[in-house]
Amino acid sequence: MKITLKNVASIRKGTVQIDEGKINVLYGANGIGKTTLIKVLKEIIEGTFDQNKETFKPLFNLNAIPEANIDKRNFSNILIFNRDYVDNYLYKDDLANNSYALIAKTSDFEKQIQSINEILDKAKQAANSSILNSLIADFDNVDTAIKFKENKKGIAKFVVNLSSKIGKACKDCVKKEIKLTENLSRYSAFKGILNWIDWVKSGIEIVDKSNETVCPFCGKNLTDQELDDVKYITSLGTTKSFQDNEKARKQLLSLNKYSNTNIQAVISNFCENKDSISNIDASGLKNALDTIRNELQKIKDIHSIAPISASDVERSTLINRFETAKINLDVFDGSSNELSAALNAYNQALLDLKSKASELLRELGMLNYSKKILVNKFKNTINQFLQLAGIPYETYVDMRDDMAFTHLRYKGSSNDIIDTKHTLSYGEFNAIALCLFALEATKKEKSLIVLDDPISSYDSEKRAAILISLFCDEKTGLCLKGRTIIVLTHDFETLVPFFKWPKLNDGNFVSAWHISSKSGELSQEFVNASSIKNTAVLEKECAVDSSLPLIVRIVHLRRYYQLIDCDGDEYQYLSCLTHDDSNHEVPSYKQDNQFTPMSEDTIKKVENEFSTMLGKGDFTFWKDKIGKTPELIETYEQESNKYNKLIIARQIISNQFKKQPKEELVKIYITETYHVDAEHIFGFENQFDNVPDYIMAFCDEIIKDIKKSLENQ
Repeated sequence: MKITLKNVASIRKGTVQIDEGKINVLYGANGIGKTTLIKVLKEIIEGTFDQNKETFKPLFNLNAIPEANIDKRNFSNILIFNRDYVDNYLYKDDLANNSYALIAKTSDFEKQIQSINEILDKAKQAANSSILNSLIADFDNVDTAIKFKENKKGIAKFVVNLSSKIGKACKDCVKKEIKLTENLSRYSAFKGILNWIDWVKSGIEIVDKSNETVCPFCGKNLTDQELDDVKYITSLGTTKSFQDNEKARKQLLSLNKYSNTNIQAVISNFCENKDSISNIDASGLKNALDTIRNELQKIKDIHSIAPISASDVERSTLINRFETAKINLDVFDGSSNELSAALNAYNQALLDLKSKASELLRELGMLNYSKKILVNKFKNTINQFLQLAGIPYETYVDMRDDMAFTHLRYKGSSNDIIDTKHTLSYGEFNAIALCLFALEATKKEKSLIVLDDPISSYDSEKRAAILISLFCDEKTGLCLKGRTIIVLTHDFETLVPFFKWPKLNDGNFVSAWHISSKSGELSQEFVNASSIKNTAVLEKECAVDSSLPLIVRIVHLRRYYQLIDCDGDEYQYLSCLTHDDSNHEVPSYKQDNQFTPMSEDTIKKVENEFSTMLGKGDFTFWKDKIGKTPELIETYEQESNKYNKLIIARQIISNQFKKQPKEELVKIYITETYHVDAEHIFGFENQFDNVPDYIMAFCDEIIKDIKKSLENQ
């Protein structure tokens, strides 16, 4: 797969190759466009790439149009592990954010659930008919609003839940009705009819517009009192409160279409009552509603059967539940034919389900066993990773229904970590997030997986734990080997294990690339095992390479001896040669800012050894060669390798400036930041330029100033 970019952010142009089915390590300095590359890749795969997006606007040519494409689109999604993922992944309630998906989203487990659901499906469908759902919904609305209590005589009375909408409306309805009949007794036949109020309202609007006192419906002349009455009625109808009252009354009355005549009478009496609602004897209604509630609960129980959460006890009583879940049809005498048909179909489905009891129990037992296996596997995967990485925490899993929650505890403690983001160190937090990311990645097919600098901040032990878990040992449950993976890193130590660890390099599943940028143009160079060498070997190879400038070879030779014997004669000789802090004509030992000249025998021995690598010469000869600034400037200008140019620039600055603070600061910056002083066991061949453009521009400016100063002398 090739990703081609043009005029995107800081990238003028560039093409990056990714080998599918392999781990692609993209190594390069910060700021060259690796993150931009991944952002573009993500949006192309997801089909959301927008040329006008502010993030992608070109920095070199503001008028240019960003272009990006992939020659192959074999991925349906992309998973990216980066700082954003870490910051947003770990939550208080569930460590993994979606533990159920990580645990149970396997093809075999889902097949088991599907098999059980197929057995339960007919009964659940019967319980899910539209009329039964309407009955349950209407009853629940009423049931939450109306409660009952017994007075001293043992008579049940209504108690309206005033916090419920229906409760408020019912109470208010009575008050409104009383007021209406007191003021307008002649209109009592129309009480509570919202449509009638709307009809009157339309009439008064006609009266207002015509400015007449003739009734638009009957042609009768209206008195002032009659006009006031109509206006009052319409004022009730226009208030939201009154409208809500009418809706609540209708909701209560809706139960009548499911109920027998006795229940209908009690409900109607409640809705039409003009006395205090607390004075109604509700014993009959209470009994009726209790009976209906008990029957509807049976249907709800069938809805609630969740195979995944069925315990051993629940499975043993499940068949009995099918028997007791049958609806007593007598409760609904007088109901509609539609309701009767639905209830009969429900009862028949339960009988059919009971005939499959043995099959269902067997399937549930197998499912429960599989669930335990999956939960333990998930928990052990994380805990083994934490142990391998030296992170003193462990997890446990609470799984129920179609929900699962992963909790984190300090090892040996029984208390959950509530606030992971503030309890864990960033390294621990990051490592756990990476573990969970890998678990998520293993669950998804046709995914391009991106790891943005996943291990650069870790010590060697945690690096090893992560790399082994992700790329080596398939037994960990986290292994991503065989997927198409992109590992972005600016850290050389992240690159090395992919070639020097036998397990990581076992097989042809790693492609490594050095990504560099020159003036916004991305280039990609293949890296293999021979590109990464023992640092001492690499330094010696550069020292004997006659194609390199002399100063470059001397610097590499000094570093070689620094690696094998930092205080040896050879290192001291070369250090004195390149730094020349002594201002002596012969090489000297430096200790505590004191210089002691080397003996002639020592000098002769050292120079004989050097001659085999650098060619014939002596201290004076070499010093003269590397001490002539104009010749070094010419060499600098002719050299194309940025790292070699950096070495030459360092020597020029060392020759020209000794104690001036500004220049000394520059010297230290270049030396300490980009003149690597034997920090690593392994090094990169010099063919891979990894010095950023801004550093070279910094050096170019200094050398230009030095050259100009020399010309003016």
